[in-house]
Amino acid sequence: MLLKKCYFLQKFMDSTIIDSVLKKGVIIMRYSYDDLKNLGVQIMERAGLQNSEAEIFLENLLYADARGVHSHGLSRLGVYAKRVSCGVIKSGVDATVIAESESTAALDGHNGIGAKIGRQAMDLAIKKAKDTGCAVVTVKHGNHFGACSFYSRYASQKGMIAIVMANSIANGVPFGGAKAMLGTNPFAIAVPANHMRDLM
Repeated sequence: MLLKKCYFLQKFMDSTIIDSVLKKGVIIMRYSYDDLKNLGVQIMERAGLQNSEAEIFLENLLYADARGVHSHGLSRLGVYAKRVSCGVIKSGVDATVIAESESTAALDGHNGIGAKIGRQAMDLAIKKAKDTGCAVVTVKHGNHFGACSFYSRYASQKGMIAIVMANSIANGVPFGGAKAMLGTNPFAIAVPANHMRDLM
């Protein structure tokens, strides 16, 4: 029998690290959210991130895995650790405002860890939107920032409607084409829904 491995996060379950169950040819491995986060934080701190940066970065990865977006989850941990350790991603930098108005801002992320820079951009957008009713914040030099919905959900939990989007390199070939010309250009929308689950 061919066995496949499936990995599940236990954010709200007991703290057992691994609970393997054989069922229909699938090994189900359950991991404690806190244990995975602590391990990942240690790895990223050794690579060179500050603790607060590593914490938000791991929250971002584990959020993606918990939603089934494994391409943006823990599978990226090793790649990010290498990028931090060789200086492609800089530790200890904050996004700075390079231009702004009452309801807009353009930020430079200075090649910091994307999860931290993205959260700083969203915090600024939320503040401006609370003051003016609507806000737009852009970021350059922000690095890969993980799943877009990590940020839109964060905003909706604070009572805000959020649209988050990113650009990307050309990965897709247009219909009938022979060369990659289109980016994936991901986006996420979240709307708070009071007593019901937020619309995402």
